[in-house]
Amino acid sequence: MDSKPTILVISDQAHYYLSNNNSQTIGDSDAEIYRRVVYFQSQNKLQEEAVWKAKLPVSKKKRLEQFLNKPQYALALNKLLAITGLWKGFSLGHFNRLNPLRCEEEILCYLTRIWRVWHYILDGNTTAMNATDASTIEHLQGQCPGISGSDAELIKKLMECGTIFSSVPSPSQPAILERLLKIDLLIPSIHTFFEDLKYLEVCASAVQKLAPCGRERTTLWHALSSTCFPHTPACLLVENAEGHFREVLRTPVEEGLRSRYLQLWLFAMRHLPDLVSPSTNYRKQNNGQDSCFLSWDMFRNLCQALDFNTDTLVVNGGLEKEI
Repeated sequence: MDSKPTILVISDQAHYYLSNNNSQTIGDSDAEIYRRVVYFQSQNKLQEEAVWKAKLPVSKKKRLEQFLNKPQYALALNKLLAITGLWKGFSLGHFNRLNPLRCEEEILCYLTRIWRVWHYILDGNTTAMNATDASTIEHLQGQCPGISGSDAELIKKLMECGTIFSSVPSPSQPAILERLLKIDLLIPSIHTFFEDLKYLEVCASAVQKLAPCGRERTTLWHALSSTCFPHTPACLLVENAEGHFREVLRTPVEEGLRSRYLQLWLFAMRHLPDLVSPSTNYRKQNNGQDSCFLSWDMFRNLCQALDFNTDTLVVNGGLEKEI
């Protein structure tokens, strides 16, 4: 018998959308099934919840229940229920990719950013959220109008010709455009989340080798931050070129710890092929030395420079065993 998921609480905006007839439902897609299951679960309507779950194949039903039993993920994702257009193309098949990453903090940060950006663009207006369609999201996701002049001009033209926010009441559109043009980061969506997850997965496979999963299965942030003991907590080294650092003084301890952690990820991104595929790279020579060993040696040096306790880390990525 399936275990009963934790009863979830959804936002007022999401409740407004789900408890009213809505013209932007998406049939029996994964998105609509997920939205309805969450709504009926929040209302403790078990029969209606079961009806919608029954529309799923067994594999997706299992992934859905595993996801809903991790409330920290579900609550972050469920905030987005109020914005209908974000959900086009959503697939429950992606859920099984989350847990192996051990990147709970990073995943929650991304989902929270989606909500904050769109909540700001729409000024928290429930009507505007409900009226923002999938076409609008597709045109805006990945744009950065606050930095890119060409993105800003494109968005102005799209607004003028009614391509975006066409269902949002006209009086609200000028203010939406004004806020939209101030966005100085890539506009995120559920689609960009799962696309960017592909890059996170590969980089995580390298960072995970520094801190293999133990019985407690801690997140990478928890595992690595617990091994970092700065010699001078108020001082931080920042790598501004490969193997070269500059010193930043008077850094708050928590901020310094996060900066050290992020620098490990940046190194993994720069040296990804050598860190994740040593057996393939074993035959690749770089000035007579194996490039993967060089990269892991540099990774170890970086860990030491940033005050991570390398005695507790697998600083060669288990290279000898893998090769």
